[in-house]
Amino acid sequence: MQQNPIVIGSDTLVHEARSSPTRISTAAGQDDGRLRGLITRAICLRAAHYVLRTQNSTN
Repeated sequence: MQQNPIVIGSDTLVHEARSSPTRISTAAGQDDGRLRGLITRAICLRAAHYVLRTQNSTN
């Protein structure tokens, strides 16, 4: 387990987390000091792939 894990709020957008000065491969999502879940690079890539695949190309 990492000594000082990277922690982000559950309302943080993916592009905000990605633009942090350190390269994030895994981050803990928390609100009010309670762990809400883990965000990984693979999850973000899958989500981006889903959005691109389902996005309406006429917009």
